[in-house]
Amino acid sequence: MGDAGRLRFVPHLVLGLFCAGLVSATSARPPGGVALACLVVAIGAGACAALRLPGPSLVLLCVAALLAGGAWGGARLAATEPPDLDLPAAVRGTVVLDTPTVPDGRGGLRARALVESLEVVEGPPVAVGTRLLI
Repeated sequence: MGDAGRLRFVPHLVLGLFCAGLVSATSARPPGGVALACLVVAIGAGACAALRLPGPSLVLLCVAALLAGGAWGGARLAATEPPDLDLPAAVRGTVVLDTPTVPDGRGGLRARALVESLEVVEGPPVAVGTRLLI
């Protein structure tokens, strides 16, 4: 297969490595995350070698796609991670409901809320802008 034939696989390889970076971000906690990251890098390097990509710039593009996927996935997980609360917890502060209250199926109500200021009586405060299900 000539260079042109191998180059047609490059967009798929780059997208695949980006997705692998996203997936590796979900397991980024050691020791499993380290092993997964090493496995993904080895698969990417093997794919680059199998395709015999011409020039180091394409290999660097593949590594950049892998790292970008991991960085984006990690940032997204950090932004959406729920607060670490020992429930039930006594709290005081202000939250703003995002949605109307709806029955929770157990005789109570639930709604989504956004934290304006919330202090846990026996624990660290909850960050402003945190989304809660109450």
